[in-house]
Amino acid sequence: MNFLQLCQRLRQEVGGSGDGPPSVLSQIGENNLYVTWINQAWTEIQNMRTDWNFQWTPLSITLTAGQSSATLPTDFNILIGDGLQLDTHSVSAISWGDMRDIRQGTLNTTRPSALAVAPDGTLYFNAIADQNYTLTGHYFTTPVSLANNTDTPALPSHFHMLIVYKAMMFYGAYENAPEVAQSARLSFEQMLADVMRSELPEVEMPGTIA
Repeated sequence: MNFLQLCQRLRQEVGGSGDGPPSVLSQIGENNLYVTWINQAWTEIQNMRTDWNFQWTPLSITLTAGQSSATLPTDFNILIGDGLQLDTHSVSAISWGDMRDIRQGTLNTTRPSALAVAPDGTLYFNAIADQNYTLTGHYFTTPVSLANNTDTPALPSHFHMLIVYKAMMFYGAYENAPEVAQSARLSFEQMLADVMRSELPEVEMPGTIA
């Protein structure tokens, strides 16, 4: 479902009047509340974790020769430390504290072997690049809001009702309808368990120690 369809499904589930909202833009009254609650529900679901599979995306940025830092994508949230490469060479993700200590000294001009994300979101390396490099890997994106009728949540479509159930909980609290809120919470928790099984990274079990 897209943003508009989610709002219309919310209105349907709570037994709202009419067949709207006709759009997510410039709404008032009940229709505006449906739009607000759907967007709030989607934002809160995204914020429940920083490692949802549906927020996983490839990383590819250039480290320019003579530079020791680079700008991350605007939707960057969390860097995935495994599998980072400068061209065909592995590069390690280290803590910002360790990188800060390294950068207090004089940096060599060579191929960097380590990187870290500073609190301001800048990506720093442990050396000045001796040539242009392409950093590849993966990261998790920041939560995004829905804005237009056809905007579609990144959550797999068969889980879109999770957003509606969450929004129904807001409706129940606003309208003092505890039966709606309770039913929605039960459905939300049941589907959330399925979403977490599907949309969180697999837990790797430690190997056997001989």
